[in-house]
Amino acid sequence: EPTFTPTPSPTPDTDKAQQLCDYALTLLGQPYVRGGDNLDEDGGFDPGGFVYHCLNYVGESVSRRTSAGYSEVESWTLIESISELAPGDLLFFMTGTNTEINCVCIYLGDDRMIYPSSSELEVITTRLSSDYWTNGFVLARRVF
Repeated sequence: EPTFTPTPSPTPDTDKAQQLCDYALTLLGQPYVRGGDNLDEDGGFDPGGFVYHCLNYVGESVSRRTSAGYSEVESWTLIESISELAPGDLLFFMTGTNTEINCVCIYLGDDRMIYPSSSELEVITTRLSSDYWTNGFVLARRVF
C-alpha cells in the first residue's frame, strides 16, 4: 500500500535572512540620502533604496521600489502581527501624518530594526517597541 508523504511547508531560509541582517549592520552610520540606493553614485540610502541594496547584495534580485511598493510584493509571506516577526523580515510603517506606507525597515530580532533615518541622517538601529513604531506598524513581509 502506498504511503502518503505530506509536502513540507516552506520553512524560512534563516541563513539568508541572517546574511541580510549581518550585511545591513555593516552599513550602520552610512548617510541617509533621499532617493539613494548605493554608496558609489548616491553616497547613501533612503529606506526603499536600503532594502533594494541589501536584498540584491545577498542574492535576492529585486527591482528598485518605494517602501510602499515593497509592501505589495505578494510572493513574500505576509506577516500581520509583530509577535510573529523573525530576523530578516521587512517591516512597513506609516509614520507621522502619512496616510500610506512611507517607511520600510529590516527586522534584526530582539526588538531591533535597522533603516536609514531621515531625522538622524544616517543608517541606525532602533527599538520596534517604541510607541512611534508600534503605532505606525502596518504589516511585515518575509522574503526568505
